[in-house]
Amino acid sequence: MEKTEGSPMRRHLRSLGLVLLCAILLTGCWDAREVEERTSVIAIGVDRHAEGYEVTIQVPIPLKVVGGGGGEGGESGHQAVQTFTGRGSTLSRAIDQIQDKVNQELFFGHTRLFLVGEELAKEGIEELLDSSRRQPQARRRQWMLVVKGKARDAIESEPKMEQIPMQYYINMIETGVRLGRFAEEGLGAVFSGLANPGKNPVLNYVDPKNRTVRWAGLGVMAKDRVVGVLTRREATTFLQIRSKELGEPLGAPCPEGEGRLVFEPKELTRKIRIYSRNHRPEIRVTVQVKGGIIEKTCHELDLSKQETMDRVTQAVQATYQRRARHLVKKVQKELKADGFNFGNHVRAYHPDLWKRIDWDKEFPRMKIHVSYDVDILRTGLRYK
Repeated sequence: MEKTEGSPMRRHLRSLGLVLLCAILLTGCWDAREVEERTSVIAIGVDRHAEGYEVTIQVPIPLKVVGGGGGEGGESGHQAVQTFTGRGSTLSRAIDQIQDKVNQELFFGHTRLFLVGEELAKEGIEELLDSSRRQPQARRRQWMLVVKGKARDAIESEPKMEQIPMQYYINMIETGVRLGRFAEEGLGAVFSGLANPGKNPVLNYVDPKNRTVRWAGLGVMAKDRVVGVLTRREATTFLQIRSKELGEPLGAPCPEGEGRLVFEPKELTRKIRIYSRNHRPEIRVTVQVKGGIIEKTCHELDLSKQETMDRVTQAVQATYQRRARHLVKKVQKELKADGFNFGNHVRAYHPDLWKRIDWDKEFPRMKIHVSYDVDILRTGLRYK
């Protein structure tokens, strides 16, 4: 076949046109800003103040963080970060006051922690969260924590095991969640819980003390207010019932003599059954736990005998159920808030019953039965 004159020119023009078209389509970064031109906030803390809110933020200093300046070493603690504080009638006004103190635009797209002081959390956080809902920079996966005392104290604490102090909080929470001991509640989960009439969020509760920090339990919410705090021991049973988490190892009394047994859960399943009796809900929860004995100080017990293992199993099971009864009584009678999210199960599987009752009034007086079924799979390398 003969080639048409000028075809190479036409191919050249087509190629040039394709290149120009791609160049036009790749101009989406015209408004991009370099990282060095932003002040990245890693954590924000909010407290109640006479003017409305007091906001404290922590900002890493790039040149002082390892690798930030291209040199060796680096500084840590408050030498590697800077904190700023602003006050205002709204969260936005307080942040605007901080913006006047920094040399670059504040950027919240890298924020990992949202800390709320206990006083403010007990008053209610609905208005506080309005700004975060509307801001595209606000990450839904950032951790939201309640701080015993003031959130500013947590921002100013200085744990030594991380270069950036707030990274210590982040790693502590993520490790606790991975082990099944802390609540996996980020900002997005709080938004979801507040929007669902059958749910109440729970927040990890931390206690900054002597420039360090410790996880101190869970803050249970009724709508947007923290109405009470569960201790570390109560939190284990709570998370097993609420979200099928393993929780911490359990200490139980020896069935004979003095001493203690320590049982470590390894597998856990939970079933929730809802009954309607006389047009009122009744809930039965069955928790099945499998695990092993990791410590024993009652020396007279011979764990190689089946009858002894049966008594040990009963002791562990009875301890779990005793704690569950105490927890249910506290949540129902003292906190009067459905932190277990049983209401969401009623709403999903019994919609007619849900429509007939006022759940907030019904929950504190309804019957809730929790039973444990324990299976001890191993007793450690030392059998007896």
